[in-house]
Amino acid sequence: MDIDKCTSCGMPMGEISDRGGNIEFNPHCKYCTDENGKLLPKRTIRNNMVRKRMMTVKTTKDKAEKWVEAYMKKMPEWKKKK
Repeated sequence: MDIDKCTSCGMPMGEISDRGGNIEFNPHCKYCTDENGKLLPKRTIRNNMVRKRMMTVKTTKDKAEKWVEAYMKKMPEWKKKK
């Protein structure tokens, strides 16, 4: 079974509760959206990802920012928005 991934951050979305706003076909996860399922600003998502990266891999903010910038460039949501 294929599990969809958030087109903004790449988080696996195996359950409806993983999706923004608990909306079944929302391409964005609950962390990249507001309570209604609307995509948050890119800067907000980026900052959240930097904090998460710093906590999970115990890295510096500078290294986390560089990693997140490179990662987000590969995500479908941000590829379409220059």
